Amino acid sequence: MPLADRVVVMKRLAVLERKLLTASAGVMPAGKSWGDREGRYGFVSIVKNHGRLVGGSLTHGHQQIGFSNVMPRRFRDNWRFEKDKGEPFSAYLLRENPSELLLRDYGPAVLLVPYFMRRPFDMMLLLKDVSKRYLHELTDAEITAVADGWHDVIRAILLLMPEVGREMAYNVITNNGPGAGLYFEFLPYTQEVGGFEHLGLFVCQESPQNAAARIREVLIR
Repeated sequence: MPLADRVVVMKRLAVLERKLLTASAGVMPAGKSWGDREGRYGFVSIVKNHGRLVGGSLTHGHQQIGFSNVMPRRFRDNWRFEKDKGEPFSAYLLRENPSELLLRDYGPAVLLVPYFMRRPFDMMLLLKDVSKRYLHELTDAEITAVADGWHDVIRAILLLMPEVGREMAYNVITNNGPGAGLYFEFLPYTQEVGGFEHLGLFVCQESPQNAAARIREVLIR
C-alpha cells in the first residue's frame, strides 16, 4: 500500500480503538482499577493474521479487533512488569536490547529483533515515547512511523518465508493498554511448537544476530 493509504488505515484503527475505550461506561470495567486516569473502559485487542497455519477459522489475511472486559494475558504481563519494575516493558527493551539487533530507526519508533527471540525472524516495533499506551494517543509523525514499520516488516516476511522453505503465515500483535508502552510484535510462523514450548520454554532454531543480519539484507532490496 502507498504510505498515505497506510496512514489512513492506522488512523481509522486509532479512532475505533478510542471510541470503544471511551464510550463503554456501564458496560466494561473502568480503567482506574489498573491505573488508567483517562476515563477508559475495557480492553481493545488489535491483531492481524495471514495464512492457513495461523488464521484460525479464516484462511485469508485479515485484521481483527476484539473488545473485552477481561484483561488479556499479555496485557496482564505488561501491567505486572510495570508495577514490579517501575517502567513499561518497552522502556526496558529499548534500553537493554543489544544495538546489533536494531533493524531500522524511524525517528519516533524503532524496529528490532528482541534478544529473547522465540522463533526465527520474530520482530518488534516500539514507540520511543514510552508514555504512549494506545494508537489514539499517537501524533501524526508517530502514526506514520508505525505505518512504515508495518510495511517494512510484512514486506520482509513475504520475502523471507519462501527463502527458508516455509508456507506464508504470520501474526501481528498490538501491545497496548496498561504497562506496555505501545509496541507491536511480528511473528512469522517459521517453527512449529514443540513440547518445551507448552511448558513456556522456547527453543529457537536460529540466533537473534543471524536473524537480524538476514532481515537487514531483505529490507534493502
